[in-house]
Amino acid sequence: MSQYRSTGGLDDAIASDGDKAFNSVNLRDQLNQLLPTEVRESVNGRMEGYWKPRKSVESRTGALVSGGNPLQLPFLVIDATKTISSASYLTNTVTITVTAHGFAVGTVGLARIAGLTFTGTDPNGDRVVTYATVNTLTFPVTGVTAASGTGTLSQTPINDSAAGNVRASCLFSNPNEQSKEYVIVALDTVAKKIDLDTYLVTTITYPASQTVDAFTDMQQCFDKVILFRDRKQPLVWNGTAGAFTVMAGGDYTQPVIIDGNNNTSITNGIATVINNSAHNLVEGDLIEIINIASGSPPTGPVIGDQYYVSATPTPLFVITAAAHASSVVTITIGNHNLPVGAIITVSGISGTNLNPVGTFAISAVAATTVSYAFSSNPGTITLSSAQILVSNVFQFYVDWSDHASHTITYTKPQSSGGGFMHLPGAPWGTYFQRRLFVPYYYDQSGTSTVTFTDRNIRDEVAISDILDENTYDQIYNQFRISGGTADQVVAMHGFFDDTMIVLNRNSIHSISNTSGNLTDTVVRELTGEVGCLARKTVLMRGNTMYFLSDNGVYGLEFLNDYNLRGMDQPLSKNIQPYIDRINPDKADKAVAVYFDNRYFLAVPLDSVAGANDAIGNNAVLVYNFLNKGWESIDTYGDNQFIITDYITASGGVRNNLYTVTSNGGLHQMEFAESIQDRLSVSNLSNDIVTPQIAASLTSRGYNFNTLERKRFTDTQIQMQNLAGETGEYSISFAAEDPDFAAAIGTTSTFLGGMLTPSTTNEAETATIRCRIGGVRGFTGTLILNRTQGSPKIHSIMVAGSVTNRQIISQK
Repeated sequence: MSQYRSTGGLDDAIASDGDKAFNSVNLRDQLNQLLPTEVRESVNGRMEGYWKPRKSVESRTGALVSGGNPLQLPFLVIDATKTISSASYLTNTVTITVTAHGFAVGTVGLARIAGLTFTGTDPNGDRVVTYATVNTLTFPVTGVTAASGTGTLSQTPINDSAAGNVRASCLFSNPNEQSKEYVIVALDTVAKKIDLDTYLVTTITYPASQTVDAFTDMQQCFDKVILFRDRKQPLVWNGTAGAFTVMAGGDYTQPVIIDGNNNTSITNGIATVINNSAHNLVEGDLIEIINIASGSPPTGPVIGDQYYVSATPTPLFVITAAAHASSVVTITIGNHNLPVGAIITVSGISGTNLNPVGTFAISAVAATTVSYAFSSNPGTITLSSAQILVSNVFQFYVDWSDHASHTITYTKPQSSGGGFMHLPGAPWGTYFQRRLFVPYYYDQSGTSTVTFTDRNIRDEVAISDILDENTYDQIYNQFRISGGTADQVVAMHGFFDDTMIVLNRNSIHSISNTSGNLTDTVVRELTGEVGCLARKTVLMRGNTMYFLSDNGVYGLEFLNDYNLRGMDQPLSKNIQPYIDRINPDKADKAVAVYFDNRYFLAVPLDSVAGANDAIGNNAVLVYNFLNKGWESIDTYGDNQFIITDYITASGGVRNNLYTVTSNGGLHQMEFAESIQDRLSVSNLSNDIVTPQIAASLTSRGYNFNTLERKRFTDTQIQMQNLAGETGEYSISFAAEDPDFAAAIGTTSTFLGGMLTPSTTNEAETATIRCRIGGVRGFTGTLILNRTQGSPKIHSIMVAGSVTNRQIISQK
């Protein structure tokens, strides 16, 4: 490269400026203020020292719908079925001939195709067709190699039973299946379970007459999946059944006192309790001893001790003899410890007059017999496989001495406040420390029909019992987070040890000591300077919590248990122009995830700030934690591709990143090196679109570290293909003051052809040098647009010299 100009009174040395690495995007500062390794813009790119296009997105399930395909917009209005006289195929497009079809130029809409013959997949059905000529229409296809025959074109019918709205989604892992994970997607009338090994989709039904009619939340708690419904009873799935059930709600049955004479016996470390009435206990329930009336040996029970119910059996005794006298039936069952009042179910006894069988309360006991009232005379009694089953029994493990009978009073732990309640119709929840934390918006009442009453309080939290997602203690004002100010709970996220962070709209708080007695919890305000805008954008990395706020993406660093330090500037300051474009009406639906050392933030991005034209999360802002900077804005080439949730999971060893989209489709992100995405963007399960991934890099402004005007002469780009691939970029150059922008050519233009591997699987490299043509300006920027492959850009250099040294003013 020449070091001096060939003409001029004063020779100027050729200067150069460039980048040998790329780390982050800076849209905030002026072009000439960007630092080395910063770029002006990275669209669909990734930075690992070098810059390269992102990997593709792959549809894994197609659309998820129930009740068949719904009618899509736009659709064609066809008053009478039209005849398709011929069909042909060329490059993923089928052209059909419908003579004088009558549609206007530019018409695009859904119509039903029938009767055509295809080689490969069969796209007969509802297709989006486009006007081609006055006699022809086209529609895109995949997996087709030929089309022929005749057929019909008709109106796509309205399907009133179809439902395709995605209401919620979550990851589910069955504790009984190793390395097996599923994604559960809730639609209006059913849920879909997606096996991440095979992507097989199965249906989980809702109870009769139950639907989900609004966007909500769903998550796994313990071994169950809870589908929240705002101001309604949640639906719950046990992980194995084919249907959800309605979670109990309304009036709560408070814990009963379990007492009775000689109700407890101990054998080989197992305590068996027989109660006179229903104990309402299940395996895993916690019980407490509150009184001991008799029979307490030195190693026996102690008041205040707590135990977990290990079983609720129904003991069986064989009847060997039976007799009736004085309106009482006495049966012989051998040695037992059954108390008077125990409930038994008798079977296998026949009488010549009447069979004395059914459910009874024991009225008298002896060493080997029990009696129950039966007023009618059964006549002569005979036995045939006669037995009794004992109800209202529970067991738990103890370290007590064997003993025939204790008289002990038990109860489940009693409320510390105003009594227990069911899950209070919350729209979402957070699972932490074996408890479910939910916003406490509603009171509830009723039995068969549950009524929810709005409390008009939006800053209070309810916390479930340990391992019981449907029992909450009403501890008055204990969890009133912001003390009645005009604030509301937006999100909750578990932190260290047993502290839950509560993110309000305008403040952030902590609830500590959540693993013990809830009366011992402590609520603290951590900051009133910032709040959370979108619940699903909150995540922890190390000791720092990140979330979307009104000021952009914000971070809070926790220095110790209760002290935190907020970032003095938003993490997103360098991409503020993107933050300004986030649609304010839909910002609360933004979602984020941590994956591959990156923060992926899906947001509803308007075309320009204030346009209010985003329909959902249509763009992703990517922050690279290793580079400590934003590396890309990802777009997807179709405005119907709307992200509603992120899920990191896998059926194998290593996690993948998935998204659930607004039509229910599951997509795998960061899938493969490709120039196209494969997206499901409608509720038609066979519709896959393949938009180009518009990957581009806009460099910083190169100014040779001088404030003088320059004459830009040439540029140099070092690129490298991926192994075995071909690659190409188009090259443009722009200058400021005076403004200039023009295409220079492609990398193939200057290499004399596409960059291809010299040997099999070689990652071919090339240095592209091209003339800019003496463009004058204060600063110069290079723009690269990927056209083929996914080549890495290792470095960029721009050369030129200072010009116009005269002491004159110019513009």
